[in-house]
Amino acid sequence: MSFYFDGRLALQEYDNTVASEILEIVKVDGEAVIATPRTENIEMEVEFIACDNELRDFAAALPPGASVVYGRFPADDDDGVRAVTLDLPDRDGIVRPHPH
Repeated sequence: MSFYFDGRLALQEYDNTVASEILEIVKVDGEAVIATPRTENIEMEVEFIACDNELRDFAAALPPGASVVYGRFPADDDDGVRAVTLDLPDRDGIVRPHPH
């Protein structure tokens, strides 16, 4: 689980400008991360977008005016200030490294 406090992920209402920014990230990095925050708790529904068709499908499921969190797939760095990464135990109590 990672938390980022340095702006590497943007939170904005989804629109054509956001879609263009996401597709530029995909063009350079091969994929982008996008998530829809859930208002009832701190969880987010995360998707990894690798092409315009995937982004179109994702956007089609969004309600009007929905906000999204998006950006490059962030590294699991942990400097204790700009980024904090925690490896929590799985349900069986064992801590395993996970991609962040």
